[in-house]
Amino acid sequence: MAQYKKRTIYQILVEAGLVKSNKDAVDLARSKKVVVNGKTITSLHHQTNPRKSQIIVDGREIKLEDKRKYFIFNKPKGLLTTKEDILPFLKGIVKEEELFAFYPVGRLDKNTTGLLIITNDGRLGDKILNPKQKIPKTYETVVERRLSEESIRKLEAGVEIKLEENGEISKYHTLPSKIKILSINDNTKLEITISEGKKRQVRRMFETVKHEVLELKRIKIGKLELENLKSGEIKELPRHDLFKALFE
Repeated sequence: MAQYKKRTIYQILVEAGLVKSNKDAVDLARSKKVVVNGKTITSLHHQTNPRKSQIIVDGREIKLEDKRKYFIFNKPKGLLTTKEDILPFLKGIVKEEELFAFYPVGRLDKNTTGLLIITNDGRLGDKILNPKQKIPKTYETVVERRLSEESIRKLEAGVEIKLEENGEISKYHTLPSKIKILSINDNTKLEITISEGKKRQVRRMFETVKHEVLELKRIKIGKLELENLKSGEIKELPRHDLFKALFE
């Protein structure tokens, strides 16, 4: 049996399949139909352990099953990684009433392809995205022209990139990376491994050494690999296998 820690009433309502949107959850809470250990709850931010608490919604006691699921997905080029764009790929794989609880962990920009994790386990998403974890992410990349040894040294040591957040531009010095050259013709094909995930980071890193990224595909997160999934294909993984590949 899964050992749940505290989570918000909103998360519990979603996992129980009782709401499909934030508005539904707000309406349910405001109706004073959510009772935890005999106390009426109106705040969706209230936290409790669903394994240790009695939770009653609209007069019915809620018992959460362990419905956590984990998928790897080969994101096609041109697809946005919003929840709305990703969920259609899960239809027919998970129950319709459970779809709303799933979301992509992190994002790949529209023109980047490759490995994406999709789950309904919010704690996993938080753990993967936590910068303190420094989980390595490897991308197969094609950049224009020949990449010089000097540029490789700069990129591996860390470069200063510009980030845009909430309409404001800031400067950020990237952590050390690792580059493996795969082939050099008119352009350079390589693998780059970074241990963070700032917005459009790889593309911005190569901009600092005056090389445009022509192709970008994430092939690995930690020890978790894309395997032989075709573009647009999705595959479920056992929790143990996923966690072993990410955190061991």
